[in-house]
Amino acid sequence: MKQPKTILLVSACVFAIIFIARALGVPALHSRAYQNTPTFHAKGTHMCQSKTSIGHECIVEGDFNDCDEAYQKLKMQDCCSKTKDGGASSGFTLNSCIPH
Repeated sequence: MKQPKTILLVSACVFAIIFIARALGVPALHSRAYQNTPTFHAKGTHMCQSKTSIGHECIVEGDFNDCDEAYQKLKMQDCCSKTKDGGASSGFTLNSCIPH
């Protein structure tokens, strides 16, 4: 009859650990806090075109959940207007996407 007491003790310890972790604000492993943590650093190059220049470049980078997200978001970050020649992006290449 010692096994039920052991099971109860182990269960109580597990619940205590979970309670303390939640009280301290530690998210569960399956929670959104872990799923939304950026895990990849990516860099990409926009090929720029303006009235005065064709082919100048600018680089964008950031942290993302995966490389597909990196490609889509960096492609939308047209940095060409901030270059000395201005203009707009005429193409985008994802140069690197590496895990943290």
